[in-house]
Amino acid sequence: VLAILAGAKEIKRRDIKIRLIPLLEIVFEQAKQKTPDMVSSIHLKIIHDNAPNAFAIGRKTICVTDGLLNLTDDEIMAVFAHELGHLAYKHSSIQLLIGGGNIFISGCLMLIKLVCWMITAIFTLFSIGTRRYGTGILIALIGGFSAGLIWLWTKFCMLFLMWSMRQNEYVADKYAFDLGYGSILASVLDRHMCSAPENGLLKALYATHPHSDDRIANLQELGSEYSRY
Repeated sequence: VLAILAGAKEIKRRDIKIRLIPLLEIVFEQAKQKTPDMVSSIHLKIIHDNAPNAFAIGRKTICVTDGLLNLTDDEIMAVFAHELGHLAYKHSSIQLLIGGGNIFISGCLMLIKLVCWMITAIFTLFSIGTRRYGTGILIALIGGFSAGLIWLWTKFCMLFLMWSMRQNEYVADKYAFDLGYGSILASVLDRHMCSAPENGLLKALYATHPHSDDRIANLQELGSEYSRY
């Protein structure tokens, strides 16, 4: 379902399969040695987009774009190593859990708000004394408070999810580094997948990926010998 929503499709062209699948198998074997409890197989899907990109979804699916085919074999393997890191640490499953928890709690708060509004409407129609009017006003305030909680909770969960996704990128980068692809991955980030500078604090907080310079610097601190100059 996630693949369909992302526009990813099964790879039908034989030349694309011949190019990508052997590279994935090489990196996958390395990943299984590092992480023996990895899934037994990986589904590879394609998205028709000229920009080089790849991402992991679910428990064992990697989606790549047409643009990724313009990279060298070593560069593609480095990208696969990064995405396998996401799968090894079950990042997609954790993000779905966070998102699902957010929806559940938001739904509970929404239910409380609806109940309060319904009771308020009933009191408005049938109240006679001031005490009932006061009760109606109190329930209306509770409903408004619930609405505010929904807004705050949604914003908090979104910020936490975005922060978690950014931290996961560093974890997956380290996984690729441990497999021996640190310098190549840094080169890919620098030359093919550079992120634009974030203008303003809010855009930075809601970004799903850290800036490429930060990721490259982290790889260099781990021991990557990559240098643009």
